[in-house]
Amino acid sequence: MTIFMIITDLSAIIITMKTTCVYTIALNEIDHCERWANSCLQADYRIVADTGSTDGTPEKLRSLGVTVYDITQNPWRFDHARNQALALCPDDVDICISLDMDEYLMDGWRPAIESAWQNDTTRLAYKYVFDANTSMAGFWVNKIHSRHGYTWRRPVHETIFCTMDSEREAVIDCNLILQKQDLHKSSRGNYLPLLAIAHQEDPQDGQIAFWYARDLVNAGDVDRAKIALREFLDIPNTWVMERNESYRLLAQISPDQSEQYLLKAIAESTTRREPWLDLVKLYYQRQDWLNCAWSSLCGINARKTNTYLDYLQDNSGEFYDYGSISCWHLDWKTKARELVQQAAELVPHDTRIQNNRNFMVGN
Repeated sequence: MTIFMIITDLSAIIITMKTTCVYTIALNEIDHCERWANSCLQADYRIVADTGSTDGTPEKLRSLGVTVYDITQNPWRFDHARNQALALCPDDVDICISLDMDEYLMDGWRPAIESAWQNDTTRLAYKYVFDANTSMAGFWVNKIHSRHGYTWRRPVHETIFCTMDSEREAVIDCNLILQKQDLHKSSRGNYLPLLAIAHQEDPQDGQIAFWYARDLVNAGDVDRAKIALREFLDIPNTWVMERNESYRLLAQISPDQSEQYLLKAIAESTTRREPWLDLVKLYYQRQDWLNCAWSSLCGINARKTNTYLDYLQDNSGEFYDYGSISCWHLDWKTKARELVQQAAELVPHDTRIQNNRNFMVGN
């Protein structure tokens, strides 16, 4: 059972000092050491479990005052390695903060956490932001937890699980951790076989089933991906946004059924933008102007989900662009001019859109 407590007015709360420990695992993270260490300088403990770096990561971290332990995990599993790191945190720590080396804590993190953390709190939910996003709107993550009563599970895409009968989660509605993604890490090549192990260990774990299927799509293993996506969709009570994305992936790898799958994706969630844009492009290719206009207008009304499945940039003008073209073909010229003007404002440096606006306004 999880009890949620939302903190809305941090200034009205008396801060009680808690002992904090920032911890993580590391492998060849020399480029991130200084930013990581400086961002969590206010922590009482900064602990890194190094798993075999050869680029000077341990030495660099130690020079920055970080406590570094050398650990071995064989065969490799992220959850077991993180549990080793967690075990290295002192027993008397109140708050453990899991912070990967390509992540960093925002200014003011410590008073914000201590304001939200009450005596009976065991976990904290907060906003997590990908630095590559054009918006600072993060999605919810809860990897800040008490020292005891928690363990990491799953060989990859590992998650911190409560091992107590109940937990009390406080919620702080602010951006707390940012990540500068390094998508070229060699460790990412191990994800698919580790996901296969995780899926085999717990076939009813919906998130793992989804991630496994998605990685099969990314690996180009279309036949297995189709099976895995359908198996995921058969698992009860899976998350609606991952179901939405699963149908969207099926549309990508099943061109002859793409419209059918995209409509199923939208049936799962009409408010997510990505499948609407896929449908817009499909109708545009077919020159099905009525459906292209319909799906464009629906996409304009859709929104970000503020989850890790958001792909479209905030300033994307594609719905307005496609909508203006389809409306023009339908002879809905007033609507077309309105949409192309909005597209031109969102994407001012796109010469084609600017030319379309000049043409439509002048005719």
